[in-house]
Amino acid sequence: MMIFSIGIASVAVLFFLRRLFARPKSLQDDVILVTGAGHGIGRLLCMELSKHCRKIIGWDINQKGLLETAEIVKSVTGVIMKCQQCDVSNQDQINDCITQLQNEFGRVTILINSAGIVIANYFAQLSKEKFEKIMKTNLFAPFYITQAVLPGMLGSAYEKALMSIPKAVRVQPIKQQLPDLNAHPPRGHLVFITSVAGVVPAPGLSDYCATKSGLIMLSDNLRMELEKMGVGQHISVTDIRPYAINTGMFTGVHSKVSFILPILRQEDVAKRTVQSILWQEDIVYIPWHASLLPIVVNLFPNWMVRIILKLSGASDGMDDFEHADLSE
Repeated sequence: MMIFSIGIASVAVLFFLRRLFARPKSLQDDVILVTGAGHGIGRLLCMELSKHCRKIIGWDINQKGLLETAEIVKSVTGVIMKCQQCDVSNQDQINDCITQLQNEFGRVTILINSAGIVIANYFAQLSKEKFEKIMKTNLFAPFYITQAVLPGMLGSAYEKALMSIPKAVRVQPIKQQLPDLNAHPPRGHLVFITSVAGVVPAPGLSDYCATKSGLIMLSDNLRMELEKMGVGQHISVTDIRPYAINTGMFTGVHSKVSFILPILRQEDVAKRTVQSILWQEDIVYIPWHASLLPIVVNLFPNWMVRIILKLSGASDGMDDFEHADLSE
């Protein structure tokens, strides 16, 4: 117990010292791509980011929503954001939009994967079509988009970084980098909006939990790989893990322990996300004490975990969900 306490105290001291001597990074010269920018968290992220950067590109399948976001951003900060209608579940559309974006702005230096959907069906009634849709939107899309922008972030370090991959797992030959992207030193920040649902199960969200869990592992592994490739100090990876948010995606969801884990205000999540980018944080739980949930799930025996989840409301939180189907 004493060793555990010392460990916690050491982490707290290191965190304090890091904040004491560190400075938030400037986003003034960044090119920022935000997916799901036509509504909810994506819209609010564009608003917050426009206070720090003037080159913001928003993606969404809803063109009307995108244009509304652009008008709001312009009215708040005067920034004119670029709108690209894109169905992120369609890889061809992703590739087309990335090409257009790079032709106009050059490389993307900050990517925020915030687009996502909720279906809320029990596994026994989850159709193949719905399962594939949520996988393409919540998990495959961040993979495709991240892989499309990462070479540009690597910039002049592209070939050296890929050559540092152990030969046994390196794909040969290495794809040639675009000359204009090669001219820049490595710089980038990859942000994934995951969820507490990626570490804690919830009936009615088996597909959603699976996508968020996969996204968590993707971001964790990517961070480690970039470090091993020697570019971790230049390209950050941030994983935002919020509790349920009042975006409309979880209308009807309730919390029996709202005094501990309240339904989050989307404005607060957007501001905390931008703060994590400025300070280049790795993993951010919202609220912070939600970071105790995976400890509970992994530390206690399963029968006890089930009791805790039932008492907390996690096992029946989706019972009154009001839109148990795709809204698109």
